[in-house]
Amino acid sequence: MKSGAVLDRIDSSIDAESFFAKYVATRTPVVLQGSLDDPSYNVQKWTNLRYLATKAGSATVMVEPIHRPSNQFGTGERRIRTIFAEFLRSLKATTGPYNYMTTQYEDSEEAEAETRMFPSPTHRLTSDFPPVPRLMGNLVLEQVNLWIGRSEDGASSGLHHDFHDNLYCLLQGHKRFILYPPQAASHLHPHGKLDKVHPNGLISYQHYPIRSDGLTQIDAAECRVKALKRKLSARRAAGKDCRLLEREYGRAVIALRRLEALEPGNSDDESDADAILARLEAVEKRDRRLRIADESEGNGIVDEEEWGGIVDSKGGEDGEPSSFSRIPTAYLHDFLQIPTTAKSPSFGAGHSYAGLKKAGKPLIVDISAGDILYLPASWWHEVTSSGPGATPHMAFNYWFHPPNDLNDFSLPYRDKIVWECMKNEAKRTFSKLNTKSEEEPSRQWKKRKSLK
Repeated sequence: MKSGAVLDRIDSSIDAESFFAKYVATRTPVVLQGSLDDPSYNVQKWTNLRYLATKAGSATVMVEPIHRPSNQFGTGERRIRTIFAEFLRSLKATTGPYNYMTTQYEDSEEAEAETRMFPSPTHRLTSDFPPVPRLMGNLVLEQVNLWIGRSEDGASSGLHHDFHDNLYCLLQGHKRFILYPPQAASHLHPHGKLDKVHPNGLISYQHYPIRSDGLTQIDAAECRVKALKRKLSARRAAGKDCRLLEREYGRAVIALRRLEALEPGNSDDESDADAILARLEAVEKRDRRLRIADESEGNGIVDEEEWGGIVDSKGGEDGEPSSFSRIPTAYLHDFLQIPTTAKSPSFGAGHSYAGLKKAGKPLIVDISAGDILYLPASWWHEVTSSGPGATPHMAFNYWFHPPNDLNDFSLPYRDKIVWECMKNEAKRTFSKLNTKSEEEPSRQWKKRKSLK
């Protein structure tokens, strides 16, 4: 898409394969009008804060205070842990400033898969939305999030990009998006040092290089081991010949262990993986224990740690997230000659941000309640959110792993064995969590009765 072009606005009833071909495969943002047509998509209920409090009020969430010197969010302010119902009540206060419930994430790598994929409070709300909307075809879910804040005049997120494809559903209020394509990254003064922009637009940084599907080499190796382990177990259970698969699994384990001893690689070239395996043939012959050839030793499968991993994007020299721009929001708005409530912070004083002039004319997109924005991974965006009077602004979004096999609608990722495993894992996680969500109301009711 050319810089400064006009964004398409289409009906959300478009079939998934056409949507993939015209927008996902071409990495083109688009506004969809009309609610998603999945029967289980009922997120509009959430604009009733009493409904939200009843269903998920006891959940613990993290909220972000506004950065007073710049009057904006997305500045690295220390987030505050609170109870969801308390946060919802705080939005009814007659005066601000009001905190913003933004991306929820677990700091611990040991967090359960369901907590990472459906962070609080969405883990209590899974009966109100599908894990992957029909529109998104065969993209693999990475995470969902609920965004709630209050600002009549408009509050900014700061200019940044994400590492995943975003389906952003505005439930209440108004949002103005300023959009720059990934290719403008070098002109937008990111905090991190750029490594490369992959052909599908995904941006990689030097401190944390990633493949074009968003995985590090070690992430992919861990996923491959897990996928092969499951396939091997299934073949054994069916009484089928496992010798070739045992060999493939053993080689994958060796490759993973070698990568664990090295810095994670950033190459997207599949021949690199083949070369690693070829060099490890000699090691494989010497270390018979990793070949899983002896059926007499139980099922012969070496236990591996659970995989997962959300990109750790903090890598700027100043400790700020790599994917955030150094350009203050007030300067950006002034440069584009658009209204702003942001203030010029002292740290930006005297800086010309000359690269901004070379970034090209951005897309400026306004969306209202009921609109949905599809934003491919690594498109830069600054978002100003507002709601009328005392009404909060609210959005729900899906993040999907960025596809890198853009000619294959059925599974748009090149590393098929890894992504088939991850797709199935996401389905199992949602099914498990949805069962818990359905049981939660009865548990809460029993708890309330016991307290009477």
